[in-house]
Amino acid sequence: MDKYDPQAQEPELSGFQCAQCMRDIQVGEEVWRGDFVDFEVYLDSVGCLAMFTSKYEADIDEFEFTTIEGTEADCMSKTIPDL
Repeated sequence: MDKYDPQAQEPELSGFQCAQCMRDIQVGEEVWRGDFVDFEVYLDSVGCLAMFTSKYEADIDEFEFTTIEGTEADCMSKTIPDL
């Protein structure tokens, strides 16, 4: 809550973090997403994308620009069937 704006709300965090700088990514934020080795990787800026791809010699063309639509829990519930 912002003390200067009583209507301000806490940002909704997605549960994902930038793989380079570890900043929390908010729902609705535009990021670069890619599959790296066995992991799904999110990068929140062009700078982080450049540093990550050069550091790990990853192909920059393997990353796509996308918007985070929901939380990590939402994504997991879509991929794991109910038992």
